Amino acid sequence: MKIQFLFWIAFLLPHMKGQTPVPRNCYSSWEDLKRDIQSAEEADPTAGGVFEVCPGTIFNLALFLAPIAINGNNIVIRCGPNGSQKNDCSVVGGENHFILGGSGSGIRFLGMRFESAFRTAVIAGGDVDGDVTFDDCGWEGNGGDASLIISEPLGGQGMTVNVIGCSFDRNANIDSIIQNIRGTLILRRTIFSNNTAKYGTVSVSNGGSISFANTCFVGNGGSSGIGPSGTVVIDGNSILALNDRNYGEENTVDGSCRDIFFSSSGECEVFSGTECIETSTVMPNTIETL
Repeated sequence: MKIQFLFWIAFLLPHMKGQTPVPRNCYSSWEDLKRDIQSAEEADPTAGGVFEVCPGTIFNLALFLAPIAINGNNIVIRCGPNGSQKNDCSVVGGENHFILGGSGSGIRFLGMRFESAFRTAVIAGGDVDGDVTFDDCGWEGNGGDASLIISEPLGGQGMTVNVIGCSFDRNANIDSIIQNIRGTLILRRTIFSNNTAKYGTVSVSNGGSISFANTCFVGNGGSSGIGPSGTVVIDGNSILALNDRNYGEENTVDGSCRDIFFSSSGECEVFSGTECIETSTVMPNTIETL
């Protein structure tokens, strides 16, 4: 009788009101996540895998835990079973959270939040053959040079970074919120709000390119004190591939260009959108566990 009673208590507790059962095979330990990603890459650098973070997990890197390096293909880091920010998976503190390198392609972050890094939360340092997608992710309260930087460390052409349905809020960076050096940046349905940076909310330099649509910039600002700037700054060696229905409001910059500023020519191109597209219109991600 006692054994039966204990069995029913163990069965019912996860299903009681106010309790959320912890999914099986999900991660709440940073070191376990790091170990298994490294093991997967060592076993087969091209196979990848889906690594699900348990809903409600906060990875606290303030205890000087090292960032996770990703160099292989098809690594997917997903918050909860559907990869949504609503599942509350955050990486908090530390110098860096993730460092991407090599020719890793098909890398995806789904529903993850990157908060309070004091150098750069995510370094996308892969080469031209690499690519990564951030879908329904959020950056908040980060410091350092940038919240997201795209830069191949050996000076070659950088990887492609897709930022889809994401948010950047209250980050205070030295250079830019997203700094794209020689890489390819694609922004869709993403919101930048209340960020500060010296050289533009987004900067593109040294032969990089940017394609962005349905993205909005609200209440961002900052000043370099060295001349005119813009909300998006593109140097003379870089390319604006697409500017479609983007929106800006109450952004402050050096000079008169509150939209897209071409630093070499001094020209300004305006955002063409008439309203801000909310990220809440983005559907949660569904990827089967491999």
